[in-house]
Amino acid sequence: GYLMFLGLQSVFAAPEKQAQSIRDSILTFKRAVVIPLLNPKSVFFFMVFFPFFLKSNHGGMLIPYAAMTVTYMILSASYLLTLGYISSKVGLAFQGNRKLKLIFRKLYGSIFIGFGLKVAISSR
Repeated sequence: GYLMFLGLQSVFAAPEKQAQSIRDSILTFKRAVVIPLLNPKSVFFFMVFFPFFLKSNHGGMLIPYAAMTVTYMILSASYLLTLGYISSKVGLAFQGNRKLKLIFRKLYGSIFIGFGLKVAISSR
């Protein structure tokens, strides 16, 4: 029911009047950085899963563990920065074109309604 509610809300919502301000964008960026750092799942992932892939001939685990963690962080940051750059360009294209924004809002609203119906039908 909630997916269908979100879809209907998106389909019948009034168009937005004002774009997001720079201050709101900075706050959103800060939240996006802090939330993953405080996520206990990522901490447990590094503490439990990574040691299975490490083998040290010198007896110490600190250097291999740090190298694997830094490699993971660099790859993850590269991917997320690329994703952020592309999505900001797409967002600017949508911001400049009201008709395109309206079409896609109704499209993803319809997809949410469809998912809600699929879940309702398959859960019987």
